[in-house]
Amino acid sequence: MHVYNASGTSLKATQIAFPEGAGTALALVSGYAKGLSGYTYNKSDNVFSDDTAGLTIATVVGNLADGFVLTLTVAV
Repeated sequence: MHVYNASGTSLKATQIAFPEGAGTALALVSGYAKGLSGYTYNKSDNVFSDDTAGLTIATVVGNLADGFVLTLTVAV
């Protein structure tokens, strides 16, 4: 994710960590073609692995029929 101000100056570049495990949106969408094959879990990711306890993990609600909404507060 990249955040810019109105004049186009980059204010923040970051990645989004998703909740993992049974019952999460990630598990529900595993029916797409790739599934979880090759998925890199947060604890094994080269960006997140050094601080998985301190991650700001997005909140994801919804379902396959209606879609999902991701909420994440980002300090800029």
